[in-house]
Amino acid sequence: MLSLILVQWELVMEAMDEANLESALEVIALNKEIRARENQTHQAIMHLLAQENPVARDLRVVLSISKISGTLLYFTNETRKIGKLILALYEPRSGVPNAQLVRDIVKISDDIRIALEHLVYVLNNLDANNAHRLLKGNIDSENATWEAVRHQLGFINQDPRQVGPGLTVLQILNALESCRDHCKNLAEYCIFMIDGQDVRHTNRLKSWSWGGISDKAYMGSPL
Repeated sequence: MLSLILVQWELVMEAMDEANLESALEVIALNKEIRARENQTHQAIMHLLAQENPVARDLRVVLSISKISGTLLYFTNETRKIGKLILALYEPRSGVPNAQLVRDIVKISDDIRIALEHLVYVLNNLDANNAHRLLKGNIDSENATWEAVRHQLGFINQDPRQVGPGLTVLQILNALESCRDHCKNLAEYCIFMIDGQDVRHTNRLKSWSWGGISDKAYMGSPL
């Protein structure tokens, strides 16, 4: 599921950066396959609980996977929403969105892409250290979101033609913020699954994000 979501997210970035409506349509189409995978995971978990009676660490893993798959479902639903908003954004009657704002969105989206790549590495290698590092990134991605909002409001004030695209972009920014939060939750669930450590409250840092983490960091390089 997470690998499919990473593909879906790369299509989002391509659609946004290149005004590629075909990529936006692929984003929407992938949602169905990811939802099917979530349903398969749910059914497998129900079967395991009913037939195998897992205890202790095994039960913790099963419950964590249930949380992870549910969060991935929320993530892909937000991504599908972004795909639909991109179609609306580049609809000819909506006007042309400001290029600077598109760059802001692509930057925020790239931070989320890096987080997803880290999460794939964490799950493939059961590496809780990388999940902790993901939670302790040193660039405030939330500030980048608010900066993009300020840019958008400025564009709307300067050019009334930007009102339509501006409202659509604000919805995209809201969905991006939700995706950012889902990545944080996924990292926390991974830590609990691997180490049995509940960091959902201890790691609620005021300025949490994963910006500034290099693309190669998730391969095991020091951050």
